[in-house]
Amino acid sequence: MAAATEEEESLSKALQQTELSSSAPTTTTTTTTTTLQARPECLPASISRSFVILGVETDAWVQIFADRIMVGVTQLNQKVGNWCLCQAEQSEVNHKAIDFTINTVLGDRKDAMIGVYARRITELIIQRQLVPGSNYMAVFLGISLKDKGTDRAMFQEVVNVLVDMVADALKL
Repeated sequence: MAAATEEEESLSKALQQTELSSSAPTTTTTTTTTTLQARPECLPASISRSFVILGVETDAWVQIFADRIMVGVTQLNQKVGNWCLCQAEQSEVNHKAIDFTINTVLGDRKDAMIGVYARRITELIIQRQLVPGSNYMAVFLGISLKDKGTDRAMFQEVVNVLVDMVADALKL
């Protein structure tokens, strides 16, 4: 029992030395948990669909962001091998002309058809005035097509499907 009393006295002295007695001010911390909820207006409008284009199974998707439009198409088991960014801006020299900048971000940089698809999709979005009042547009294209999409009929069908999907997504 003597050992217990000595231990209590030792603890009491330690508390007094650290100024944690009842006369010293204390701080209490309260933790509040906040539940985050997604706001639908902050999420991009998205559409994904499957088609059979000229006998080839094709998956396509569109996402509309505040500053760009992302479109994708694949005929290779839902895999995308190439990503291209096409930026269109009103020309500073001739205000009736549009300057295009096309960059292959990922994939085969030697495949010119990727840029052709990206530019044509962007041109049609502008021609159809799907995004009115803007002098700048960025379209990010993910693409993987059989035979590299070089068939003219396939090109026209894929481009039209994607632009129609952009129009549908903008209505959401």
